[in-house]
Amino acid sequence: AARRLPTVLHRIVSGFSRPPSAASSGRKSTKSTALRPAHERLLFDVLVPLHRPDGLVLWRDQTAVLGLYHESLVRCLGALISMDRGLVGPVVGALLRPDVWPAGEGGNTPKVVLLLHEVDTLIGLLDLGDDGEKEKEQTLESFGPHLLPLTSRLCSCISSDNSRTSERALQFFRNGSFAALVRRHLGSVGHLLLRALCRRPGG
Repeated sequence: AARRLPTVLHRIVSGFSRPPSAASSGRKSTKSTALRPAHERLLFDVLVPLHRPDGLVLWRDQTAVLGLYHESLVRCLGALISMDRGLVGPVVGALLRPDVWPAGEGGNTPKVVLLLHEVDTLIGLLDLGDDGEKEKEQTLESFGPHLLPLTSRLCSCISSDNSRTSERALQFFRNGSFAALVRRHLGSVGHLLLRALCRRPGG
């Protein structure tokens, strides 16, 4: 049932992911209207908890249970969040919680890689390129409280001896929105990233 639910929900969400004002005017909207409370509950009470399964389908295949439906789950989340980019930070914060993110360096590596990919994708939805300066400031500010916990997770992955998680975490630096967040909060996260990037082998 969990495998089918995100696909069904994505089809439903796609029906209201674009606000009526943007659709009727024929103009491309760079920022959608805020979610209704019911849609926000769907996001945090249904979609985020679907990330909790922490097992492997078969250990020898290294396929996470989450991987069975992760692609459609990310699409569904993206459709909702694109309506209100201010929710990118809270959703990322929810994904970093211990009940979702595998504990310890030797945790569920396939799941960690999936979550890293998802967080990278969600941050990309911030899409700062076409915004005016005021909108950019507001978007960056809304993510601020969640950047330090995210950076701590990324530093742990970058410093890991596991090449899969380390390489996937390093790909965040290709994300323009992530780079903008780091530049804005360089004083609080720069030294953490530098320490992780300069870690000596075996140190």
